[in-house]
Amino acid sequence: MQAAGTRVSADGAHRSAYGVGGDWRTATAACLKALGGVPPKANLGLVYATDHLAADLPQTLDRLREATGIERWCGTVGLGICAPGLEIFDQPALSLLLLTLPDDEFRLLPPTGAEAEVPEELAAWLANRPSATALVHADPRTPDLAEAVASLAELRRLRLVGGLSTSRAEQSQVAGSVALGETATLGLSGAVFAPSLGLEVGMSQGCSPIGPLRQATAAEGGLLAAIDGRPALTVLAEDLGTALTEDPRPQLAGVHLAFPVPGGEADDYLVRNLVGLDPVRGVLAVGEEVEPGRRLRFVRRDAEAAGGDLERMLTGLLARLRQPPRAAVYISCVARGPNLFGPGSRELARLRTALGEVPLTGFYANGEIFNTRLYGYTGVLVLFP
Repeated sequence: MQAAGTRVSADGAHRSAYGVGGDWRTATAACLKALGGVPPKANLGLVYATDHLAADLPQTLDRLREATGIERWCGTVGLGICAPGLEIFDQPALSLLLLTLPDDEFRLLPPTGAEAEVPEELAAWLANRPSATALVHADPRTPDLAEAVASLAELRRLRLVGGLSTSRAEQSQVAGSVALGETATLGLSGAVFAPSLGLEVGMSQGCSPIGPLRQATAAEGGLLAAIDGRPALTVLAEDLGTALTEDPRPQLAGVHLAFPVPGGEADDYLVRNLVGLDPVRGVLAVGEEVEPGRRLRFVRRDAEAAGGDLERMLTGLLARLRQPPRAAVYISCVARGPNLFGPGSRELARLRTALGEVPLTGFYANGEIFNTRLYGYTGVLVLFP
């Protein structure tokens, strides 16, 4: 089934469109037909595709360039993509955002590879623009990805926002040209925006606390043996307020560990999965290396709490803008969307209610990037004033 739609900013400078089809040709054609026209001075295109089209991104990008006349593009693939008020999963689809920006106020970041290297020309441009904002897309296969993200942010004095590509097929990134991950790790890529553009960014959490803030007292690697001097599993049962059954997996559905970010806000924390447990020794296996002394708390993935925090983020971002945003990019975790908020594009509908009919694009990621860290179960929003 084909479907398509478009949005244009009030001043006509930015325009978004999406298209759904049976393959890359029909999805691209539907998207371009919906687009209708190209802003006269548009010079940057963002493109997100569902992973059905991952291997076809080179042909797709050629067609987009031919039809729009825009040479500079960046984007990636995801299990789902975002459009104004709409999330699209499990079918071939594209979402575009065409931006009109001062030529010297943005640059493309080509794939950094496993070493997270930045080209000399871009490094020189960044040297004169501290606190630039980089919209980045990461190959989840990148070795030591968390360290690569932190290094890129800190060494280049960048404010990072973005997410990890999600694909059941090819890993693909767009940054000028299309890079396919069949033979190499792609690292990070995207676009960098000068501070003078005044972009506003925010992050929304998707979990609510179950118990109080606690401390790991015995841990090694990803094994958490004791919390506050007692078996970790005992403390988890206490915070849940119930005794654990012989098979506690149903009771632990949606339960995770959260680690507060040192020096961050009270609601800034990293959520990591519980990947196993030993009921005899009371040990928890965590998807993160845990050191004794680290602060932590149990949280539950919860639609009501996530919705409330999304409203908090939107209210705060809009309060910082002097006028309504003219364009937006939203990157959300694949565990959110219909998996958290239910069917009917409820997450994107909340954004549309708050932002209005603003041109928007984005994708559903396998982890989110904000400032210097990798997150999970979060939504990251970029607003162009």
